[in-house]
Amino acid sequence: MKMRKIYMMVLTAITAVSLCGCGDMDETYKEFWQDGEIVYAGVVDSLTFHPGRNRAQISFKITDPSVDKVRIFWNNKQQNVETPVDPVNNQGPYVVDLPDMKESIYSFEAYSYNKKEDPSMAVSLVGRVYGSEYEKTLLITPMKTAEQDEQKPENFTITWGTPDATAIYSEVIYTDINDEVQTIEVPSSEKSTLIEGYKDGTGFSYRTVFMPDTLAIDKFYTAYKECVVRGTPKKIDRTGWTSTSTHDESKVRPATNAIDTNGSNEWVTSRNNTLPANEQYAIIDMKQKHRISGFYVKGRNNKDSMPKDGEFLVSNDGENWTSVLTFTLLKAAGEQLFDLEKDVEARYFKYVIKSSHDNKTMVAVLELGAYYR
Repeated sequence: MKMRKIYMMVLTAITAVSLCGCGDMDETYKEFWQDGEIVYAGVVDSLTFHPGRNRAQISFKITDPSVDKVRIFWNNKQQNVETPVDPVNNQGPYVVDLPDMKESIYSFEAYSYNKKEDPSMAVSLVGRVYGSEYEKTLLITPMKTAEQDEQKPENFTITWGTPDATAIYSEVIYTDINDEVQTIEVPSSEKSTLIEGYKDGTGFSYRTVFMPDTLAIDKFYTAYKECVVRGTPKKIDRTGWTSTSTHDESKVRPATNAIDTNGSNEWVTSRNNTLPANEQYAIIDMKQKHRISGFYVKGRNNKDSMPKDGEFLVSNDGENWTSVLTFTLLKAAGEQLFDLEKDVEARYFKYVIKSSHDNKTMVAVLELGAYYR
């Protein structure tokens, strides 16, 4: 940018005053002449903020060949950094490091200077520096299952849930068959990940990685989550199981239908039920304690009267209950499995229907049971 000469504007104004014969010209305009012409250096161009972890970078270009340095101010000009420039040989981009910055939002002003210390007009910029407080808000990508291959036990598959929109990948750490620790990066767009050659009987851990901005210079991480590889689900034999339930449809289609060996029988809650959905439940007595890794539920194949939100509780005496799982059944045909966070041992389990997909009080369940891995 060429130097701006203010005196041309003043000269035009003086000429106009002279022609109209107005006022005392010397008294009015002598302030513009007492220090000679006012010269401004060319402003910085393409000023850009690059956020980081308790640090940042600011980049810019400079085209005025008379400029030999740039100063960047912040905190109401209480702090600044200066960098030399040589636009004759290098117009940039130049990069200025801002270390040891507190996590906050900052306003910056950049000025360029020529060899005579003539400053440019200010160019302003606002940027946010990130840190531990931001990192605390990050959500790890949920993992639905980590299931061992029954035919190849040295392999397992991770099935992922829906990631946060700003997550870029998850970092998975596991031990391979040679006792070596391996780390892989899984893109957030990936729905399932096959891990081959892991050491059977070992677990794994993962965390999710974020970049708060496409211009960020640092990555941010969730805490690691420790996980176990589960074997394929094995259904617990339902022979001899009994049930009690609320408001079966005239006792014609009781909850027992959902735990028998006839896959077409169904448990249907009362068509005239006046109870809200969250008070409908079935209690299953498995007759002995079992290790439980999860539960399965199957609705009607035509998806009519499908339960939706639900809860499983377990007990060893049929009176004192512990909640182990809340879940949402999809409105889809077929059996749906729901893993527990950790295995439990229990004789009884209770399935509570909290809502239905069509907001009816009557719901239908074809199959209901538990499994271990």
